[in-house]
Amino acid sequence: MKKIYMSALAAVLIGGAMLSAKADSPALFSIGKDKYTYEDLNRAFKKSKTQDVELNSLSCDSLKNYIKMYYSYKLKVKDAESRKYENDPAVKLDLENNRKIVAESFYFDRQIVEPNVDIMSERRKVEKQISYMLFALPPAPATDTAAAYKKAEAALARLNSGENFATVASEMSDDETTAKRGGRLDEYVSSGKMERRIEDAVYGLQVGEYYNGIVSLPKIGYFIVKLDNSKPREFVKFSHILASRTAQPDDSLGIKAKAKIDSVYAHLKTGSTFEGLAKDNSDDGASAQNGGRFDDWYSCSDGFSKDGGTVIPEFEKTIFNLKDGEYSAPIETLYGWHIIRRDSTRSINITEEREKMRQLYRRIYFENDKKALVDKLKLQDGFKINQNTLNKLLASVDTNKTDLDSNWTANIPQDLKKQTLFSYEKKDYKLSEVIDLMNSPGQFRGLPTNAEGFKKAIRYITDPKAINKATKDLEKTNPEFKELINEFRDGTLLFKAETDEVWSKMQFDTNMAKQYYNSHKADFFTAKTYDVQEVMLIKESDAKEMYRRLKSGEISFDEAAEKFTQRAGFRENKGKLYAVNPKKHRIAGIVDEQGLREGDFTTPQFSDNGYSIIKVNKINNPKQKTFEESVQELAPIVQDQMQAKRTNDWIDRIKKKFNFRLNEAEINKLCK
Repeated sequence: MKKIYMSALAAVLIGGAMLSAKADSPALFSIGKDKYTYEDLNRAFKKSKTQDVELNSLSCDSLKNYIKMYYSYKLKVKDAESRKYENDPAVKLDLENNRKIVAESFYFDRQIVEPNVDIMSERRKVEKQISYMLFALPPAPATDTAAAYKKAEAALARLNSGENFATVASEMSDDETTAKRGGRLDEYVSSGKMERRIEDAVYGLQVGEYYNGIVSLPKIGYFIVKLDNSKPREFVKFSHILASRTAQPDDSLGIKAKAKIDSVYAHLKTGSTFEGLAKDNSDDGASAQNGGRFDDWYSCSDGFSKDGGTVIPEFEKTIFNLKDGEYSAPIETLYGWHIIRRDSTRSINITEEREKMRQLYRRIYFENDKKALVDKLKLQDGFKINQNTLNKLLASVDTNKTDLDSNWTANIPQDLKKQTLFSYEKKDYKLSEVIDLMNSPGQFRGLPTNAEGFKKAIRYITDPKAINKATKDLEKTNPEFKELINEFRDGTLLFKAETDEVWSKMQFDTNMAKQYYNSHKADFFTAKTYDVQEVMLIKESDAKEMYRRLKSGEISFDEAAEKFTQRAGFRENKGKLYAVNPKKHRIAGIVDEQGLREGDFTTPQFSDNGYSIIKVNKINNPKQKTFEESVQELAPIVQDQMQAKRTNDWIDRIKKKFNFRLNEAEINKLCK
């Protein structure tokens, strides 16, 4: 419950600590000497909303409800402060833990996430068409990369001497598919669609330029890239009419398809509607029923918005060479002949793009960038691994084991344990300290006893120290963070106060429950249920014959269910079900829908891969529940009433305690 409350607090209720009132702004309310103006509340209100709306745009009732919610929150926090909860050890610990979490998230968000999202979002405004050469690394387990790098250097030298990129790519690139096209990639790409090192190179180029350097991608190879085209990124919707070769009999050469599309085009030119011609003539069944229209937005670099699917290059090129409302002359693709119409265009949604880039960045790049930043912070404070000690350690352990093996330290010399494994912040950390941590319960357990495992153990020790130091003075240097921490602090104190004043005193009040029950008896009735009986047969013909026999009286329902029903386990009780609720049970639902009376039975109804004949033996109409039968439903209602009463009583007390004053005249002006 606490986490839910805190989330609601940060996202909805307040959105900021009290800000100082303008001298000429009248207070909407005051708590002691603290005055809260419209500007204070409006700032908090706008911060809690995703859209830019003003507080005074609300209806009068909504405005007053928000003001009440706001001053109630402030009063509760004021009361919590007066109780000195911040001196409570549990609250102190909670605040410290909250600060660590918020500070780390805030710090990395400002240092690496938002700057990178800014760059990626700006790049997303355009899309690029590129050519590249790949100089592939040898397949594993080979590790010699020199030959691939020398080949890349030779290719770059040819470019620098003035040779054509396409010529060099066709002769030297190891990517056979693109090499045939002079290195050209048919698809357009944008930020987030390329490996970041290639993207950085591409976005620094002008059209026609190649990157005068070699881009290295581990485990893949070396790249040289060239920018062929760049254009604003936009989304379009389009329609088409297809005359498919495969839809026309004996038309392997596409002659009949071409004749068909020419006929359609002629009708289009003389005024027939595109939609009508598509419905009557297009061989693309999926779009034909929509008048040839594709309902999803499409961009060159992302394809269709919903599933990322793409159209073939010549089709795409035609779309983006048209203007809205224009249609093309017939064009040929591997699918046949098309007439394409561009229907509408929209520009990119920057907010939407930022969110996509934020998610992509966090998924792909964040951890590596975070590691690089922390490493940089540690180097600034003198972090250094003693490579000599690490080498001796690796020579004395089985690097195929983990620290879960009880004997993993057996062969480590005692004098080696006394040596420094790493230094940080003017302190030398002995190997023995790291070994003790690796043998202790917690995050260190399960680490491999190889170089990577020992470096990870060192990270577990040093990374938190570096982060704590970097975030130590955030309140002093960043007002936004200070405000955020104050929100968490207020929320923590408020939760403690509400627990003491409301939740810890909540007990079920039988008298209140009886009063509510007596005044709301009409709300507490049992559900309508049915006692039913079923004969289920797999074949429809068998079910129809059984229905005839039942209808004619040739066989009783009991006998039919006992001898012939094919529902597993139902012959023993003659297919009977008791007190089944039509909202919860399919068979009772059929009875209820058909409005059957006692003794009636249905025609065969398809269900559960068979056909059911269902008889109504008894209708159990709703009846008044007793108080005891209603308690389970009453409990949450009464609890809400008790919570509201205790909260209101508390608010009334602290209004007097802190000299609360509400400026109703000023609030009424806002309503007008």
